[in-house]
Amino acid sequence: MKQQMEKVEADLSRSKVLREKQSKEFSWQLEELKQRYEQQDALDLLGCRHCWNCLEEFCHANGGFLKDSGAEAGA
Repeated sequence: MKQQMEKVEADLSRSKVLREKQSKEFSWQLEELKQRYEQQDALDLLGCRHCWNCLEEFCHANGGFLKDSGAEAGA
């Protein structure tokens, strides 16, 4: 009976160590994914800001955001 209890305690101890290891690994993976998404969001925002700046420059250089082609045709 004592041997069975020792075996159960050893099994519980191994299980606890394994769960802790898995928990740490999961936390690392989650943190890595979080950083990837944050980096991607930052790149997306930079890309959008860059595109907006280019559009803004283009529009200023061409007299406005949209030219009314109907007004020009009638002029």
